[in-house]
Amino acid sequence: MNVHFTCNNGLGDKLLDAIGFYVICKFLNYNANINLNYHIENYQWGSNFYDPKLFIFNDIILTGNPSNYYIHSPHASSSLCPYKVYEFLKQILPKITFKQVSDLFKLSAKKIIQPSDIIASKIPSGAENAYGIHLRKSDKVNNEGDSRHENSIDEFNIITKKLLLNIEEIILNEDEPKFIVVSEDNNWKIEITNKINTIALNHNKCIKILEIDYTNENNYQNFNSVLDMFCLSKCKTILQGVKYSTFSMLSAILGNYKLINYSYHLPNDNICLVYYWNSVLEINNNLNYDIEFHKKLTSSVINIQTDIRSINTIKVKFFSDYCSSEHCKENYERLCEVHLMDNYGIDKDIYITNDNDYTHAVFLNAPIIYLNIPPQNVIGLAHEPKEFLWLRDEFKQIAQTSIGQYFIGKTDDLLLPFKSHYSYMFHNTPLQHIPIKTNKISIIFSQNTDAPGHKYRHDLVKEILKTQLPIDIYGRGCVNYSHYNDSRIKGGFSADNLVPYESYEYHIAIENFQSETYMSEKIINALLCNCIPIYLGAQQYNHIFPDTIIPLSNKLDEDMILLEDICNNSHKYVRTIDVENIKQKINLISNLPRLFLGVSGVI
Repeated sequence: MNVHFTCNNGLGDKLLDAIGFYVICKFLNYNANINLNYHIENYQWGSNFYDPKLFIFNDIILTGNPSNYYIHSPHASSSLCPYKVYEFLKQILPKITFKQVSDLFKLSAKKIIQPSDIIASKIPSGAENAYGIHLRKSDKVNNEGDSRHENSIDEFNIITKKLLLNIEEIILNEDEPKFIVVSEDNNWKIEITNKINTIALNHNKCIKILEIDYTNENNYQNFNSVLDMFCLSKCKTILQGVKYSTFSMLSAILGNYKLINYSYHLPNDNICLVYYWNSVLEINNNLNYDIEFHKKLTSSVINIQTDIRSINTIKVKFFSDYCSSEHCKENYERLCEVHLMDNYGIDKDIYITNDNDYTHAVFLNAPIIYLNIPPQNVIGLAHEPKEFLWLRDEFKQIAQTSIGQYFIGKTDDLLLPFKSHYSYMFHNTPLQHIPIKTNKISIIFSQNTDAPGHKYRHDLVKEILKTQLPIDIYGRGCVNYSHYNDSRIKGGFSADNLVPYESYEYHIAIENFQSETYMSEKIINALLCNCIPIYLGAQQYNHIFPDTIIPLSNKLDEDMILLEDICNNSHKYVRTIDVENIKQKINLISNLPRLFLGVSGVI
């Protein structure tokens, strides 16, 4: 899978970020794609366009075309520093260590970023035995700048003094030491070079300052800058003549990892950004893997912005023949209480999408949709009894070739992928409180009389109205019985209204058709309200919701005797409903990962 990164700012920021980006990709087995020169800007030191011909990028695809997935570094060279990369990867790979991440930074840098022959041919002989001196002046000296990475004039003077003292010490203690001096400010480079020569002359010592051949016959853009960076990378140690510069830090990571930085002579050294890289670079001969130190130091750094985890995320799109994908997403997010799920979200383990970036799909009923994803990534759910589904031959063919599992109340003559299984229908929103039970039994019925369950509900209501049993009657079917003038006839209610369940100890729930596993909102709504179902429908009710349901017989006389006994001796019929367990069982979103794996589980 390709992941894209756009480099920003100058050469140091660009390529340090590229290394951090590559480390993430290696740990997560993604292909790293970078755009080196997307945002072209002019700075005090010049343009930030770097000719790609000056580099060899290994195991990185240099491209201008964004891929489906991306990483963005809000704080260039900081959001992708070793600790922030570790912090991000730790969420995905809990056993990863900070040292493992830091070590891969060191190994990766040399591998993925190398000079092309155009540059390599210009690096002076003997550079590997030289001290690299990086002088940075232009935009890094500012009395009103950010003290974490910019110098006041006084600070700059202190660092310059300490740099020259260190160089003097090297000259005094080594025989004919070699130096490579680079800077974006040529006048400053000449001034410091002259001071180095003066130090050697004053001590009657021989030194060698290696000259860099900047001949650029083909006018490669930023040739000098790239050449300086790779020349520094060949040096045995780099001396930074500035508080902080990613340019020479990059060189050190591509080289021997040794960096001398003089900010420790300054009062605010503890916030200097150079230490972000102290687990990779030996700064002043010290490596630091202290997690608490790095955590505190980088606490103000904005985390990377990415959809990279969505590569591992199950991104589900719903397709239905009776409602829109948007409606499905809205309903299931509400019913499954995704705000309480740690693993749900666009960058988490599972997410419902309305876009075409889905990796998995759920069919509700029988939509005629042709998908281009593996069948094992598709499940179907029957939100109607089989008798009302109208499964056309075309859909059966789609199911055979494109759906891994299709859950339906009963299979009869249907072949795989159709299987008898609870099908996670829509239901009412779970209560946020424990309901108080003040009424005995309720029943809901409609005006319909098409299905066997419709008819049986009407028959049962007629028998109930012949008695004085405390059974309240709800639903649109009440209009047909208004002449009874019975207070138990409560009438209609809105679909999201829990009145028929919330205050009742028991609820009579009768499915339209009896089947093996088809269980609708009629029973789920009752269970979610801690209301014991008196039930007629799925034959496997006790397998799906064990020890929670009182079964009806579908025989009018027997069922009326049962209802009378429940009213008079309710202690005999008490069931313990574990509402939280019910919610887990019927939570489609939390169950989807195992369902896509073909594991049906307990329901």
